[in-house]
Amino acid sequence: MDSFGNQTGPCVDRVKSGRGRRSWSKIEEDALMVSLNNAVLEGWKSDNGFKAGFQRELEKGMKKIIPCTDLVATPHINSKIHVWKKEYGALSDLLCKSGIGWNSTTSMLEIEDEGVWESCIRADPHVKGLRYKTWPYFPQWIEIFGKDRATGENAVDPIDIVNELYRAGFDEEGKKRKNNDSDISILVDSLGDFMKFSKNAMTDLCKGTEPGVGSSTDTKQLHVIMKGIVGLKLPDKLKVCDELMQNPKRLELFLSLPIEEQEEYVWMLLDGRL
Repeated sequence: MDSFGNQTGPCVDRVKSGRGRRSWSKIEEDALMVSLNNAVLEGWKSDNGFKAGFQRELEKGMKKIIPCTDLVATPHINSKIHVWKKEYGALSDLLCKSGIGWNSTTSMLEIEDEGVWESCIRADPHVKGLRYKTWPYFPQWIEIFGKDRATGENAVDPIDIVNELYRAGFDEEGKKRKNNDSDISILVDSLGDFMKFSKNAMTDLCKGTEPGVGSSTDTKQLHVIMKGIVGLKLPDKLKVCDELMQNPKRLELFLSLPIEEQEEYVWMLLDGRL
């Protein structure tokens, strides 16, 4: 059950930016977050990403919370998910670096080493704007996007392909709307990246390295969680990470727990209560 109740009052304001694009209100973003969590609980998420049709499911979920919303699967929800996945990937990559932590109280990045931060900016100037923003959805993004086969700003998945199809002048069924050589070039590049990703994934499967418990994504997620636990010293962090990575069943249980229960699990492990 979501935390909004039934929205029987007036509709939320529909905000547009100066360029005429549809902007989202905080209430609308919260509604999408609730719908995403519900979709995961209802089985719309698999190890390889979301199942086909989940965008429409999110649209239905949002309409239950905000009946008069004009936000629809394409382009609004697709675009928002695309942005959130990019932001999640960027934050996760930063949190894997020594000297950058997570403040669970403020929901912000915590820069412990300015030299590391400056090197990150030199490598990718776009991350500069992430420092002073709050990221209230990040803990939930870990649960929702953390198991995806590909994350980060350059990740390509079927959602991205739909977005590129839409921008290139095609509808979701692949019907052409107009000719635009520049947009089609972007589409071809995206499809090429997706095919490369699929080929690499199949190679991993043939080698018997199917992503699952103990994969590199789990390792990245584990480091992010450890950094968010206040008072956890480096030796204890390494001890917990080593213990969990050596025990797939414990790791699977740990990653399935809510954030607050993960913290308790870590202290129990260190105290020898497990």
